[in-house]
Amino acid sequence: MIRLGPEMPLMNTAHLWWNCLGDPSTERVAFNYTTRGNKSIDTSADWVLCNSFSHIESPVFKYALKDSSCEEWLDQQPPKSVVYVAFGSFNIFQPRQFKELALGLDMIGRQFLWVVRPDLIEKAKMAILEGFEERVVGRGRMVGWSPQQRVLAHPSVVCFMSH
Repeated sequence: MIRLGPEMPLMNTAHLWWNCLGDPSTERVAFNYTTRGNKSIDTSADWVLCNSFSHIESPVFKYALKDSSCEEWLDQQPPKSVVYVAFGSFNIFQPRQFKELALGLDMIGRQFLWVVRPDLIEKAKMAILEGFEERVVGRGRMVGWSPQQRVLAHPSVVCFMSH
């Protein structure tokens, strides 16, 4: 068992990805690949960006404001009527791609909940066709975050569009 930080839970090293491959020689290769990659990081770098999730590093994620108002909106929608659109935090759309997605959501004429990274919302809204928000008022909602597991389990969600 190891602890990576003072507020982080203990982790069983048997659960590290290279220990779960089922073949000792493959696991050794995977471990060596990982350690070589980590050692190759330039020590003069100011930052090293890593991907994580809240169940492992919940103290790190306390900064995030959790807005679950989209659930209240979903509660007002008929069962199996909402298209849920969430492309994750790593996908960045070009303005034209964003506009095409907006047009598609407009053209289907169905309710939709669209999750757009908070730092991209204003840029995204500027890229959308003029009048989009007015045309979809009442049936479309853009949010910066959503509780994805609860949204996917919500009775009003009929379809999930992702990457």
